[in-house]
Parts: sequence; C-alpha cells; structure tokens
Amino acid sequence: MRSGDIIKVSVDSKPFINHFGIVVRNLKNEVTILHNTPDAKGLTETKLHDFLVTRSNPKFSATILSKETDEYIYSKYNNIKERDFNIFTNNCEHFTDKMTGEKVVSEQMYIYISIILISIIISFIFIQSKK
Repeated sequence: MRSGDIIKVSVDSKPFINHFGIVVRNLKNEVTILHNTPDAKGLTETKLHDFLVTRSNPKFSATILSKETDEYIYSKYNNIKERDFNIFTNNCEHFTDKMTGEKVVSEQMYIYISIILISIIISFIFIQSKK
C-alpha cells in the first residue's frame, strides 16, 4: 500500500457493493483515504482505520499516482471541480478515475443497471405469459 494506490473495499452494510478511494499520507504522516461518499455528501478525507470500520476486504492497486508525491495527490484532489456525490454521475469510481486520469466510468453502476433492466424484462415476459 502506497500513496496514490486505489483502495477497493466491500461495503459491509450493502452486499455486492464496492467502495473506492485513493491512499495518501497527510501532514501528520497518517494514512488516509481520499474518497467520494454519500455519507459525507461528496469528497472527503478519512483516516484508514476509520475508513475500514464499515468496510472490509481491502485490495490495493497501483496507479499513475503511486509514483507521485502526497503534495501532488492533494493538489489534484483540491482541483477537482465536481465535489458533490451523485450515484450516477459522480460516485467513488468516477472520483478515482478523475484522480488517475482514466476514462470516467462506473463499472458497477453499469452492472447494476443491467441487472435491473434484465429483471424488468423477465418480469414483463412472465406477466405477459400469464395472460
């Protein structure tokens, strides 16, 4: 685990939901996570220990930021213009993509929307077959 890595965790209260953030060390040399969460209504910084209280199975992956200084990471974080959480347009995956310069997408959002649409179609077909 290094500054600039992405942390991916399972959300304990929401099965099958993952949460993402960026690892960084603050001025006190504490490991913190920069992330976008509805709990804070947007971008926030949380100490690693507190971040993991309601989350489990942390997995870390290196990013282009892993080679950068903490000051650079904070600079990118402070320059993000859209700071409010929005499940569809500005969630935790969108945030990590913006920080790392990746294409901004939420893969798990696509998966859940697909599952919902398939469920609706199957329900419609089942209802129609009963008529």
